[in-house]
Amino acid sequence: MDAFSTAACETGMQVLEGLPAKLAALEQAKAGLFPTAADKVRDEMAAQAAKASDPSVSNQAIIGIIDKVQLAVVDLNSDLQKLERMIRMSIPKAEDGNNWGVEVQLGVIKIVTDARAAMKATNDGLKEYFKERSEAVEKLAKSSETKTSEGTSETEATGGEKDTKETKKSKSTDTSTKTGTACADRTLHLAAIDTRWYFHLQDGYVAAIDGAGYAADSIAKNIQKIQHPRGNQGGDESGRPSYY
Repeated sequence: MDAFSTAACETGMQVLEGLPAKLAALEQAKAGLFPTAADKVRDEMAAQAAKASDPSVSNQAIIGIIDKVQLAVVDLNSDLQKLERMIRMSIPKAEDGNNWGVEVQLGVIKIVTDARAAMKATNDGLKEYFKERSEAVEKLAKSSETKTSEGTSETEATGGEKDTKETKKSKSTDTSTKTGTACADRTLHLAAIDTRWYFHLQDGYVAAIDGAGYAADSIAKNIQKIQHPRGNQGGDESGRPSYY
């Protein structure tokens, strides 16, 4: 396991060194990703909701935000996964006493895993936007309904040279368009869904940046204890990679 452990620790340190720049870039990108002022979001979403009578029209602004938030969250979660591996592979073999450094490692791991769990929840919940919005749009969208009716009638004539019997069939098709109740409240409901998701996505994006930042900061502040939980005892005695 030495080679795996060494690679995990080297990769983790590379991630730790690169995270500040990555987090700064994500923070700077936030203004472009969420450009609408808070007091204007509802109006913008109401304008989108007004187009929802056509079910082929999606709210592309929200979809674009979802795509970018998902990429950022997945990327940061991947970084934290590498950092978690680095710390776990740095935990020494169990011994009696002198475990303060191990407690520090476990405490930092808890911070990392909590941040990762929050990111996973954010990522897993993104699909709910499409379910929630589609149900609201369905109530506004137009639907077509075709009704076909058939009838048969018979007539008989007697007393002439030849009795006659005539059967007539009729068929009619009625196509009607049924429109969902396009009341103001339905449109406002849809606008409220988009508005809530706009702020929800903004919160999830910032929370992912913060979570990764808190975890990286905790690791950086405790890096000596993480790398040398029992001091510089060497690789063989502590069960840690010898390059430390």
